[in-house]
Amino acid sequence: MNSKETAANRFPFSSASSSSAPLRLCVNLLSLLLFASPLLAQQASVTQLTSDVYLFRFGFHSNIFVVTAEGVIATDPISPQAAPLYLREIRKVTDQPVRYVIYSHDHTDHIGGGSVFQPDGARFVAHQSALPVIRGRGVQAIVPPDLLVGDEHELRLGGKLVRLMHLGRIESESNIAIYLPQDKVLMWVDAVRSYGVPYRYLEGTDLRHFRRALQKVEKLDIDHLVHGHGPSTDKSQVTLFRRYFDDLDRFTRQEMKKYPVSEHRRTSGQRDPHLFFDTYIQRIASRSHARMRSGYSQLGGFESWGSKNAERMVVFFLHELPFE
Repeated sequence: MNSKETAANRFPFSSASSSSAPLRLCVNLLSLLLFASPLLAQQASVTQLTSDVYLFRFGFHSNIFVVTAEGVIATDPISPQAAPLYLREIRKVTDQPVRYVIYSHDHTDHIGGGSVFQPDGARFVAHQSALPVIRGRGVQAIVPPDLLVGDEHELRLGGKLVRLMHLGRIESESNIAIYLPQDKVLMWVDAVRSYGVPYRYLEGTDLRHFRRALQKVEKLDIDHLVHGHGPSTDKSQVTLFRRYFDDLDRFTRQEMKKYPVSEHRRTSGQRDPHLFFDTYIQRIASRSHARMRSGYSQLGGFESWGSKNAERMVVFFLHELPFE
């Protein structure tokens, strides 16, 4: 029997008597689950970063877990599909209970599925600004955090120190960097990416906070940087992002000085305020982006997201910087 015939028999959606519909539905759902389980398992993988710290990957998402003599410190449970596989991989390494589950920030795609850790009595940790957002969204798969932290917090378990650092509004007001100084591992999700330029218009990010955070993180002793998507990288990526923003800042300032808003008002002839600002932002951004090309065109997404980064920088100067 060929693959097409096999699929047709396993998913019998062809017409039949109405009395058999409930049975067929059950069979179909069971078949989907049987197919889905090995496929999901193939998406899950674990890499040992240090003697105690492990990188877990599920599809496009990643996190870490830390094994100690007194229990496990887990991070972002990702989703209801990923979390059981995450726990399974932890159990392959240790039978110690999961004592803490740390949320990197409030975004749903990183923190769903934490209920699998509740039987261990785990405490769920997040920045204090995450709780009202999580409650407001009402996503049942997300376990609300019960240990809320401020700008600096230290967790200690089994001789392991974990520093939680709130570095400002980066993708989310609740974003925290998770730093293990003994292992030289930093998990900083949705901030520095290894696969290309910063995300689109840097939605949810205060550029002032981000640039200060990059400067601070660059001073940390880091061998492994985990950014929540894909494989880990190292601190050189932090330096790259810091230089990227330094150059984008500098080029944007220079282009705006050459062609200020007052000049655009005099020469553009635009009366529609929407078009007036759109054409100004696009003009400055395109020139800044072009000047960035020689140094950063090798980065993934430079032509698409890089242009959006440039637009975001212009908007920042127009609407945010003057009020500092």
